[in-house]
Amino acid sequence: MSVPDITLGAKEVLVTQGASGLGVVSTNNTTQFGIVAKISDLCDNFIVGDSIMYDPLKGRPLIYGSTSYVLITEENISSKEVIAP
Repeated sequence: MSVPDITLGAKEVLVTQGASGLGVVSTNNTTQFGIVAKISDLCDNFIVGDSIMYDPLKGRPLIYGSTSYVLITEENISSKEVIAP
C-alpha cells in the first residue's frame, strides 16, 4: 500500500481505518480504530504503524487509490494501543 505523497500540516496524522490490535470494540460512532500511515515532521506522540483510537467526526476523509484515509490532528487521537511483543 503506497501512502499519498502529501505534506502534512503541523501535528497532522494520516490514518487508515483498522481494528483494535487488542480486540477492543468501540460501542459508538464517535470513536474508531486506525493505523497511523504518515505523520507530520512536528508529530512527537505517534509513529507510523501505531494502532490508535480517534474521533472520525473531527477528521477529513481521503481516498487514495483504493485506500480510505482520515486526516486528523494529534489532539483528536484519544489513545494509542500498546501491544506487547
